[in-house]
Amino acid sequence: MPTKIVMHARGSAVSTLEEGLDATMRLAADAELEGVTGRYFNGRSEARAHPQAYDPDARRRLRELSERLVGPGADGALSA
Repeated sequence: MPTKIVMHARGSAVSTLEEGLDATMRLAADAELEGVTGRYFNGRSEARAHPQAYDPDARRRLRELSERLVGPGADGALSA
């Protein structure tokens, strides 16, 4: 969607605001997706995330960086 963060990072949007709204509303309110959790969606379609998301070492490094930035166990969410 052409949000400020997307436009800043990419310089252009991949989808329109209407397409993004449609996909977001479907994920939030479609009875067909009730109880669906832990899955990645690209627009309206279930998809695979970037391969780095499945890399245990990259995930560990992200956790370590996050803890350095916000502090370990600040709210208990990062200390799992």
